[in-house]
Amino acid sequence: MENLLRFIHTIQPIGPSLDRAIRERLTQAEFKKGDILASPGRRADEIWFIAKGLAKEFHIEACGKVVVTTFWKENELMLISDSFFLKLPSDRYIQLIEDCSLFNLESKKAHELLHLYPELQSIIYKIQSITQKKIEDRGALMMLRGTERYENFCENFPHTRISIVDAASYLGLTRVGLSKIRGKK
Repeated sequence: MENLLRFIHTIQPIGPSLDRAIRERLTQAEFKKGDILASPGRRADEIWFIAKGLAKEFHIEACGKVVVTTFWKENELMLISDSFFLKLPSDRYIQLIEDCSLFNLESKKAHELLHLYPELQSIIYKIQSITQKKIEDRGALMMLRGTERYENFCENFPHTRISIVDAASYLGLTRVGLSKIRGKK
């Protein structure tokens, strides 16, 4: 929990009262590799903080192709922003790649906090900005050559903990293409 509160403090310092209110509303849970935390058609109404583990966000195209769009690792907030904040059904999945220890905050509790602590608005804005940056980073990555994409991926993600299938999907490469790139490294 301390890492989560440190994370919040890096976004914006908060006072002891808000710190205590957040602690009171958070729950911690252990999840298994492969667990699905969000799926299309259902509202993703929780924010998770990964204390331990790794997760991915993906969608399935009409042709059946799985497209990985985001990875989250330790000490990152995990959410489907538009579903959580706009109360819309999700169009994506969140699946755990490893066994995970997560802290979560349900939407109802988050709204209680927002009502009691209006200063949370600026923190929420910054969380949405972080989420948007992940999307933009992946878009920028797609503009690079395959080798550059993989190098960037290795610099920014725990690539040894991510399957070649998931990495290839995220990078917009075939599994064979990624294997060739990795073989040259």
